[in-house]
Amino acid sequence: MWYPNIVLTRRVRLSIMIFLITSFFVISPLVILYTAGYRYDRTEKHIKETGVITIDIEPRDAVVSLNTLVIDQGLPIHLPNRAPGIYKLELSRQGYIPWSMPIEVTSKQTTYITDIALYRDVLPTNEYTIPNTTASTILSPDGHYVTTITSEEGGMYEILLFDLDTREETILWRGTADDAPEIVWSPFAPLVTLHIARPTGFLIKFIDARTPSDASTYTLQTTTTPSMQWSETRKDILYVEDDEEIHVLSGGTSTVLGSVTSTHPWFVDASQTIWTLDEQHTLWRNAEKIQTFPDTLEPYTILGVTERYLLVKTVLDVHLLWLDSGEKTTIPASHIFRTAGERTVPGWIAWSAWEVYSITDSGTYSLLTRTNKPLADVRRSDIHASLLFLFADSIVGYHPHYRTSHILYETPTPLYSVAIDADSLYVVFDTAINGKRGIYKREL
Repeated sequence: MWYPNIVLTRRVRLSIMIFLITSFFVISPLVILYTAGYRYDRTEKHIKETGVITIDIEPRDAVVSLNTLVIDQGLPIHLPNRAPGIYKLELSRQGYIPWSMPIEVTSKQTTYITDIALYRDVLPTNEYTIPNTTASTILSPDGHYVTTITSEEGGMYEILLFDLDTREETILWRGTADDAPEIVWSPFAPLVTLHIARPTGFLIKFIDARTPSDASTYTLQTTTTPSMQWSETRKDILYVEDDEEIHVLSGGTSTVLGSVTSTHPWFVDASQTIWTLDEQHTLWRNAEKIQTFPDTLEPYTILGVTERYLLVKTVLDVHLLWLDSGEKTTIPASHIFRTAGERTVPGWIAWSAWEVYSITDSGTYSLLTRTNKPLADVRRSDIHASLLFLFADSIVGYHPHYRTSHILYETPTPLYSVAIDADSLYVVFDTAINGKRGIYKREL
């Protein structure tokens, strides 16, 4: 075997030893820093500690890409030692609308991408054809039922209930009336009331849509539409004011809860305590004086009460009347609905034509987004932790936390109403497709 003719003199051996020792003390700290989660930032030209990315979405077999590089891991994904900076995150799966957004990784912080469910990429299906004689159509808030009012000559009206699940149609009422009957759905349960004005008294027909044949009928002394409130906690109860008394309608019986002045707004809380505001804007809890507030715009209604404030709505605004200080906070919103799902903080979503706000029961509120075209309606999907925006020509899913949006449906014809089922599995809406007016369903 041949060996090179190299003579390792003392100087050569010393040089090699110095090089190895120097390399050890230079490379070892770099390796230690790298494995400990430190990276060199070329932009700021100094070493930064890395961050972590955690991703957990539905469906669990979705493909996750970071800067176009597919992450070959099953969900949930935990990615440690990520250099600080901006990454492009993409989530995709066949049959679903892809989701992407830039995410920022910060030193010593974990970036969480959670509470996301991809929307299905499907076409709507026709579930119910609206008759040409229909005067009005109203969807139940849970998206399971459709109520229609048809009118004929001579003041004859017919109210129909159609179950989108069982495909059964039921006649709820048929008769004559001077004015068109009203349909009011409970936002908390599949309960509906029919309001029919009579010269001898106001008629309320109370119906559980699951068993429409077991309807209860109540006749009030008033001949005009009374003020009323659905109970959120006792979902089978409707509170109605009649002749300055609040009646509890439930199970075919009517009991008197207490007395109020007909000109005073009122609200019944979970413990069936009656809250009222008098002409001097003084708040009363039954007969107990609580607080006096500055003047509010009238007419107004009381929507709710928490430990901290009274929620009041006028035509143009929503007001938080603080129980401790007597001050007023005004939010420019003309519509509002209650949110109390498992994946949301209890509170309200308030919105106007161009802005959407979130209000919590603790009293914090924030502007969620502004839109570039007027809103017609807003709903919430608990599974997707998102809001559904109804515009005149489209339905858009909007995620407030990540500020991302997806077009779920677009149409050249008007959209009239929208509802989401309680499990957030589908959205139903009233529109015309290919000249066929009806109720359409789109899976979420």
